[in-house]
Amino acid sequence: MRIMITLLSLFLMAQQQSFAVTCTWIGGTNNDWNTAANWSTGTVPTSADDVIINAFGSQVNIFSSASGSCNNLTKGGFISNLIVAPGGTLKVLGNLTYNGGVFSGDVSMVGSNLQQVLGSSPLTLNNLTISNPQGVLMSGNDIKLSGTLSLNGPIYTNGRLLEVAAISGGSPTAFVVTGDNLGSASSSGGLAITLNSGGAASFPVGPTLSNYAAVKIVNTAGPAETFTVAVVNSGISQDAVKCTWTIDENTAGGNTAIITLQWDQGSEGGTFNRTACSVYKVSGSSIVYTGYTPQVSAASSVGANAWAQTLSGVTSFSEWTVNNNTGVLPITLLRFAVERTEAQKALITWAVDAYSNPAYFEVEKSRDGLSFAPSRKVFAQEETSYQVEMPLDQWFSYYRLKMVDTEGKITYSKVQAIDGVGIDRIQVFPNPCSSCNQLNIVTSEAGIYHLNWNDQSGRSRFSKKMWLEKGVNPLSLSTYPLLSGFYFLSTIDSNGKHSVLKLLVE
Repeated sequence: MRIMITLLSLFLMAQQQSFAVTCTWIGGTNNDWNTAANWSTGTVPTSADDVIINAFGSQVNIFSSASGSCNNLTKGGFISNLIVAPGGTLKVLGNLTYNGGVFSGDVSMVGSNLQQVLGSSPLTLNNLTISNPQGVLMSGNDIKLSGTLSLNGPIYTNGRLLEVAAISGGSPTAFVVTGDNLGSASSSGGLAITLNSGGAASFPVGPTLSNYAAVKIVNTAGPAETFTVAVVNSGISQDAVKCTWTIDENTAGGNTAIITLQWDQGSEGGTFNRTACSVYKVSGSSIVYTGYTPQVSAASSVGANAWAQTLSGVTSFSEWTVNNNTGVLPITLLRFAVERTEAQKALITWAVDAYSNPAYFEVEKSRDGLSFAPSRKVFAQEETSYQVEMPLDQWFSYYRLKMVDTEGKITYSKVQAIDGVGIDRIQVFPNPCSSCNQLNIVTSEAGIYHLNWNDQSGRSRFSKKMWLEKGVNPLSLSTYPLLSGFYFLSTIDSNGKHSVLKLLVE
């Protein structure tokens, strides 16, 4: 009987020792975390105990070379301080809730189940170590570290901003997941690091725990800049890596960088070819071809089934992906117009679509509509609309736009024309012509015109009444063949104004 009572006593003592308790800071003795009298339980918290620090005017210190540990930690509002001195460490096995006040020093998240950082205030620490293989979820506000983030497990930013001065570790099983623990990625928030001019940093990030997609940035020129990186799973096409990286700078402009994007083989689209690919800028679900030249090459192997591609000379930051060398999209001209201004100038305007990839444009000019010469060169910019103003000549002038893409391919616009100062308001080109199956009638005003062709003996070859638009109007002469010689085009517009033009057929 005595043996049974003893065994029962030992069992009850063991059970009592294993029960977690809530330790509330009351202070009054000193500021030392490791002084038992400072806690409501009369004992120093263990890793099984929950801790609440919320006493008015209290300051809790974990001194250098000392350590503290707890399960869940709740740090109250701006009425209490928790300071972990350099060389000291606070180990948290459960959730950390921060609602304001001073909280500084080194913290290690060492649980075995998913932990959360909660609270209503941004958390500012020195060093943060993630030693939980299940990870830490940012469910409260942003986190900013003046020291180092050490990664021995994942941390989920969950749409929040995690800003660090330095980072250590980082691997396909321990990195910054710019999403949540349920597999939902986010392009907001992310991992932020400040780079001095000439500085470089690796951003061990990925959209989900199963997809490591690290980034390296080298700030080759410009001032110190804070770069923020996030990744989502969103393939542009089967020719692309199924990741979109968002890279932002705190202050737009002024920096030039080299960016390197990494991915695993499982993230490649079905027709992606890593032997000829480039980093491309992305807008929504489309690749942007303007503003820079793709640098096509084979991707580099950076580990087991892991690859990377680099783009240098980056001066503006947005969304990026890696895509096959599918060729530069053709320049799509949306508008090309030539107008006469009240100041007797020729205003030339044009617009291309956002997916065109021009290197530069040349406005070309001609007096006869046949021989064109460069008149004004305009280099491509980020915008899609352009305009130039040029002096107005004393004669009819013909204009066209030469468009050169980043691969050197050349395309031309249709010809536009305007009249000069004090001349006839209708012209014809080409003149002379060698094969006059089609001519172009140029008018300065739209309207109904009566056209009459006469040969040099005065005989009418044909007569036609037709509507002519302002500018260039094609006129087919296939049913009115003209033999070699001089012809005269007599026109009468809707206002009764009469013009006679001379045409040479060679």
